[in-house]
Amino acid sequence: MVGESWWLKLGNILPILRQKCQKYWDIGSYLTVDKIMISFDGRSIQKVTILAKPIPVGLKLQGLGDKGHIYSWEATRPKLAKF
Repeated sequence: MVGESWWLKLGNILPILRQKCQKYWDIGSYLTVDKIMISFDGRSIQKVTILAKPIPVGLKLQGLGDKGHIYSWEATRPKLAKF
């Protein structure tokens, strides 16, 4: 479906993966919110290009991390042009 969020296509996989990440990692006192780029060369309106990143083209997430491990994340989508 046009405009459908790419993470919805993954069905039950992402909630299970997020649950396992949170189950097996005890977060500390210092957390970091950061952008995460997942390399993706296919066709999608969700694809983002940020030339200054080590992975310049891909899917973008916002992640909550601790000591180099991802504790939780949310997918973000680019602003779509309105016609």
